[in-house]
Amino acid sequence: MKISHKIIYFLFIQLSVIISFFPLDVVRRFAVILGNLIYLLLPIRKKILKTNLDLCYPEKDKKWKSNIARLAYVNICIVILEILYMFFLSSKKLYSSVINGDLSLIQDCINKEKGLIIASGHYSNWEYFGGYIATQIPVRASCIVKTQSNLFVNERINYLRNKFKYQAIEVGVSLREVYERLKKNEVIMMLIDQSAHPDYSSYVNFFNVNVSSFSGAAKFALKYKTELIFAYFRRDKNLKYNLYSKKIDFSDLKEYNKENIDELTQRLQNSLEECIREEPSQWLWFHRRFKNIKSINANATEVFDYSDSIYR
Repeated sequence: MKISHKIIYFLFIQLSVIISFFPLDVVRRFAVILGNLIYLLLPIRKKILKTNLDLCYPEKDKKWKSNIARLAYVNICIVILEILYMFFLSSKKLYSSVINGDLSLIQDCINKEKGLIIASGHYSNWEYFGGYIATQIPVRASCIVKTQSNLFVNERINYLRNKFKYQAIEVGVSLREVYERLKKNEVIMMLIDQSAHPDYSSYVNFFNVNVSSFSGAAKFALKYKTELIFAYFRRDKNLKYNLYSKKIDFSDLKEYNKENIDELTQRLQNSLEECIREEPSQWLWFHRRFKNIKSINANATEVFDYSDSIYR
């Protein structure tokens, strides 16, 4: 284990303890100030952010993009400090952060006893989103996650998820295990907004780019005929959360085949793009979402690593 990982973990724990002495609202306000300072003074992943904004919003002017970039730094600072605060956060306090948390659609899907997949993205605070849902519904919830490179931090984050009653399922786990949970009418949550490997993804249109996208949610829904929802939190001007959810209809897709997997993946990515376009500043613009693309339009056939040409 790298020494740097131990140092980062130590700082992770210490910062979590320090901020726990302050009211959560104060921590959030501090995060706003911190985000603005980082935007002005530190170039952390700023080129990736700018590249993604230029690709997704070619029609917007520099002033608009600069403002979204600044707010994106504010957003990620709020998310990080809120996650650190979660180690000392009660479920009741988490609920108080949610202004509108209507779970009726999710509950209706659970009542059908077919299993439920909730697709979402790294939008607003995805950990608060998962914790809120898992502690409010009457069945077990799990989330499919990537293992963090820092295993100390990875273990701590998974502890946090267990605290809020949603179990982490590492990517690469047996598909049979996921199926067994769905068969028991449990909820599986998936984040679908990162770049996917070309060998196990669907190429669909996202912000007018033909880009590799995770197709796992579509595959499970089609194969096992589960219920499928796209849902997310959005933060309001008072730094509180509203829950948005909609059912993804795929009743017209009868067969489990590549064509239908691609089509259902497209419908999910459409919902994700719609969410981002309504309030772009709360999406995680700092990751290489457009690493593997075919083209700026959907007709080309050549696949290339976008990071070689843009993220350099």
